[in-house]
Amino acid sequence: MIEHHGEFFDFPPVMFEPKPVQKPHPPVLVGGESERALERAARLGDGWIGMHHTPESVALPVKKLRDHLGMYPEKRAGFTITCSGLVTHPDEVQVWSDAGVDRLIVTPWKRSPEALDSMKRFAEEFMQ
Repeated sequence: MIEHHGEFFDFPPVMFEPKPVQKPHPPVLVGGESERALERAARLGDGWIGMHHTPESVALPVKKLRDHLGMYPEKRAGFTITCSGLVTHPDEVQVWSDAGVDRLIVTPWKRSPEALDSMKRFAEEFMQ
């Protein structure tokens, strides 16, 4: 059980259910692209998550993360890099992988009004 009584939030004792299946805990992905955030991701996280990148723009944070992970060799093998970005063709997935991205959050549209049609097209092309 946990409770909190602070200046901005106040809640009585509560329980969290169901408990996470993962042991010892669900993976913690750390976001942010400042030097401190990338170092913190390498030191404390199980991975890093970057938003709205291209394979080219993610290269610098990936390099910095790899450099920081050099100081924590025990974490290197299990550390994952997750990123979101535009993907319009199945061949582009390999480009993201080559850029060092382990998990890709695909966004197959550029503008919200295109979302539904783009998702249908994406499913037809990628899920064959």
